[in-house]
Amino acid sequence: MFPLIGEFTTLYSSLDYDTSKAGAEAVAVKFGGSHKLDADTTFQSKVDTEGKLGVHFAKQLNPNLKASLTTEFNLFALSGPVEHKFAVGLAYKA
Repeated sequence: MFPLIGEFTTLYSSLDYDTSKAGAEAVAVKFGGSHKLDADTTFQSKVDTEGKLGVHFAKQLNPNLKASLTTEFNLFALSGPVEHKFAVGLAYKA
């Protein structure tokens, strides 16, 4: 991961090579970033050459409770039978 921009926004990219795959399928390029909207809220997104788009939103509700929403879509099969992912999470520190 290579951070590129300032205190509140970070952009990154990566180039991965999978030796268990052949040809063009062995190479994956990923781009993404995160932005701190305020002291308690973070937004992240990523996209890769496999057509996956991921979005993550997290909010610290109080010092002990954090809520998050995450989704991942396959951009190459938006209308097909591929399952897209969606998650809602709560993290509590006791």
